Amino acid sequence: MLNQFCFCSIVFSFSAVSQVSVLQPLNFGTIVVAKNERVSTLELLPNGRSSSTNDIHMIEAGEAANILIENFPPRIQLTISDAVINTPLTRSSGGISFTLNKLIYQHDIVTNGLGIAELNIGGQISTSGSGGNYSDEEFKSVIQITIEY
Repeated sequence: MLNQFCFCSIVFSFSAVSQVSVLQPLNFGTIVVAKNERVSTLELLPNGRSSSTNDIHMIEAGEAANILIENFPPRIQLTISDAVINTPLTRSSGGISFTLNKLIYQHDIVTNGLGIAELNIGGQISTSGSGGNYSDEEFKSVIQITIEY
């Protein structure tokens, strides 16, 4: 059973002049769940490397999210945080979902001399382990990250 993942993230910034752009949404690629009788996990790191446990396998590589942060003060530390804890990735037809267990990223980054920084975000997903079958479609969720300085 092939499953295409397209995970979209929406990012908000605090300053009216600051700008945060999603250049590449987090995409876990095309995966297969061989069996769903136990929980399996797939982890995609910010550098694009991936690993999996049990019965979930990547068929087509995914991509970490790429976020461009602009118009912040130059050479300041930005602290990145999120509230993702076991967030469901849903599909339009309903049924069993995957769970986004966590996001993986560098929590403190520094803007360059122009007030620009780049952030790559990976994540970890898991199957339900319920024994049900996953259909061939996209599973999505919208999340929010917080940028503080």
